[in-house]
Amino acid sequence: MEKLSRKKEVGGLGLRKLGAINLAMLAKQVWRIIMKPDALLSRILKHKYFSSTDVFQAVAGSGCSFTWRSIISARNMVSAGFRWQVGNGHSVKIRTDKWVPRPWTFKVLTAQNTLGWDATVSELLSEEGEWNEEFMQTVFRPEDIGAINGISPCRGTPDKLRWHFEKHGRYEVKSTYHLFCTGTVPNSLSSFTGSSSRKPEGWSFIWSDDVSPRVRLFAWRACRDSLPTSSNLARRGVTQEGVCPWCGTEGEDLFHTLFLSISPVSSGLFPTSRGAPSTAHTLIWRRGSMVCIRVLEGHTLFASCLSTGCCGERVIGCYSRILPHRRGFCWSVLGA
Repeated sequence: MEKLSRKKEVGGLGLRKLGAINLAMLAKQVWRIIMKPDALLSRILKHKYFSSTDVFQAVAGSGCSFTWRSIISARNMVSAGFRWQVGNGHSVKIRTDKWVPRPWTFKVLTAQNTLGWDATVSELLSEEGEWNEEFMQTVFRPEDIGAINGISPCRGTPDKLRWHFEKHGRYEVKSTYHLFCTGTVPNSLSSFTGSSSRKPEGWSFIWSDDVSPRVRLFAWRACRDSLPTSSNLARRGVTQEGVCPWCGTEGEDLFHTLFLSISPVSSGLFPTSRGAPSTAHTLIWRRGSMVCIRVLEGHTLFASCLSTGCCGERVIGCYSRILPHRRGFCWSVLGA
C-alpha cells in the first residue's frame, strides 16, 4: 500500500490513504474549536470536556462521546503545524508558546533564566516596534536570533494563530494529509522524517503520454518490477520454479520476459532473433541509458531506464504503445 499511495511523480499511483484523510478532516474540527471559541459547537465541547484547560490538554474520559474521542485523536496533527503570528506580542509567551517560524517545534531553542516563564514577546520589542537586538543577544542563541529576525512584528495588530504550511495561514486538509503521509509539506524547507523529496527520473514520462490507462499501468508495473514473471511468482511462493515457460531458461525476470525470451511478448516488441534488441535498433540496455525510441508498425515504442535494479544492468522501465490486438495478447500472456 505504501507504493500505491505515493504521488505519481515519485513512483506511486496517487491513491489516497483513507485513514489519513479522515484524520486530516477531523483535525479541521480541532482547528475550528481553536479559531472559533465562541461558536456553538466549541462552547458545548469546552463546557463538557475541557472547561478548565484547552483542547490540547483535554483527556478522553470513560464516558465521552465517540465524536469527541474522534476529534481529539487528530489534535496532534494540528499541533504539528500551527504557530503564533506575532503582532504586538502581548499574547505570546516567549519560552512556552510556538511562535518562531521554524518547524517542527516552532519554539526558541534556549532562553536565559533572566526571562520568566510568563515573559511575552512584547518584551523583546523596542519602543519603535522593532526587535531589540542588543537585548536578544543576551538571552538567545544566534540561530534563534536569526529566525526571530525573519518575523515582522506589528504593534498595532493583535497576535493570532496561523497554519504554518499555507501562505494564507488557514488550515487545509491537503497540506495536513501530505504532512501525515510523508512528513513533509509543499514549500516547507524541513523534513519531519528525513525522507527524500528527490523525484526519480522518468516517472512523469510514463503518465504524461496520450495512451490507454491500461498501457500506463502496465508501464508502471514494469517499472516497479511487479509483473507476474516466473521469478517474481517463485519469490512470493506462488510457484516452485522460476523457469521461463517459453524457452525454459532459469530465472525469468522482467528483462528476460520483455527482451530476451522467444515469447510472443518479446518478439512482438522486438521482432529480431529470439526477440532480443540489437544494435540496429539502438537499444543497448545498460546503466546510464535513458530513453530509446523506435517506430513499430506506425506506432512508437518508448523505453526508459529508471533505475539500475539489483544487478545494475537491468531495465526497470518499459513503456510501449503497440497495436490493440498485440497489446491485448501481451496482457493475456502476462496475466496482468
